[in-house]
Amino acid sequence: MDYTDPRPKYDSTSAWMKLKDLSGFATNPSYTASVVKENYSNFSKTWYYTFSKSNINQGVYLSNHAYEDNGYGVKVRIKAVGDGNNSFYGSGDWSPDSI
Repeated sequence: MDYTDPRPKYDSTSAWMKLKDLSGFATNPSYTASVVKENYSNFSKTWYYTFSKSNINQGVYLSNHAYEDNGYGVKVRIKAVGDGNNSFYGSGDWSPDSI
């Protein structure tokens, strides 16, 4: 499990993320991502998205209830939970608000 650094969210749009690299020794690495609070807990409603090598360089909008639950400026993170194989690494870009 890993988390991004927290960033403030300014509107009720989806968060956005683009996986740029997924590498390592795993044959078919994947992970599940969701938007969580700065304190690592879930919002009142949580959506989960699975990423694998087939998602590289695809922008994905991540639904969340951050703004609805906590309003303007709430800090969010993206939580990534691996598929159980710890021998891979993922990186990319993300925004707390839609781009």
